[in-house]
Amino acid sequence: MTGRLAAGAVRLLISNAGVGGYALLTDVASDEVDRLPTLNAVAPIQRARAALPGMLAAGEGAVVTVA
Repeated sequence: MTGRLAAGAVRLLISNAGVGGYALLTDVASDEVDRLPTLNAVAPIQRARAALPGMLAAGEGAVVTVA
């Protein structure tokens, strides 16, 4: 996905990826807990960082983050 964003044609990035769950923390597998920050925090930053150079070069663009 970041390769397509880095191609430079994106002028609007809507960042709404994320997941949450409802369970006792003791019932959640540790590998699942480790994946949550990557999906909820790291992935949106990676997408925005990939899209920004094209937006800046074009002199236009926006990133909307839905949290």
